[in-house]
Amino acid sequence: MIRTKTRIFTVLAVGMLALAGCTGGGEDPAPSPPAEESAPSDGGGGNSYATEGPVEEDTEETAECKADDSNQDVPAEAPTADAWPDYHGTGVPVSDTYGPTSREGEVWTCFSHSPTGALFAAAYLRPAVASTEVREAYVSDDPKSSEGDFEHPRMQLRGYKITGYDDTAVSVELVYEGATNGESGLVAFPVTVYWEDNQWALHEEDISSVKPHSVTGLSGYTQWSVG
Repeated sequence: MIRTKTRIFTVLAVGMLALAGCTGGGEDPAPSPPAEESAPSDGGGGNSYATEGPVEEDTEETAECKADDSNQDVPAEAPTADAWPDYHGTGVPVSDTYGPTSREGEVWTCFSHSPTGALFAAAYLRPAVASTEVREAYVSDDPKSSEGDFEHPRMQLRGYKITGYDDTAVSVELVYEGATNGESGLVAFPVTVYWEDNQWALHEEDISSVKPHSVTGLSGYTQWSVG
């Protein structure tokens, strides 16, 4: 299925429209999240958004995926991120254990084949799908595109819940905080990743049909954000 640039932009923008619906002056706007919910200090936070040290480029020695697949449990609490490097305005959790253990330019690869690895992959792919390189690498049924990058939405991850899991696919909802008209609000994005060709991948039909929705707090979700 061939996707137009307008269609992708609409999908990327729809979350901010949902956010606008809950904070942008409607008849019943949702309140801004309490400080302890929107910026938790104990939700698996690692270091700051800045990447610590140079990004390791792939070599013959580092090309083999070193992510740890041994823990197949669905995480009962927020996994610890070793850092939260900035990806076009969004902090993305990274882990030496669960991935991505290789970061080269826009494309970050090597996530563990586990529920936690899938969670880290989803948290990266949600903002990264705006990149042409990432779509070519991770959207399994999308043709190569020369349309260029799309606008990267600037929102910060606040929490998640895993809604389905087996060894071939993991479905999660990722809750992001963003701002519109000077007010902040929370938006939940459903994301499903599929284990294909030794990596977690996205399906184009899922991206096109995603339906983010506004939430008023993190009840029912696990808090997960930079500390």
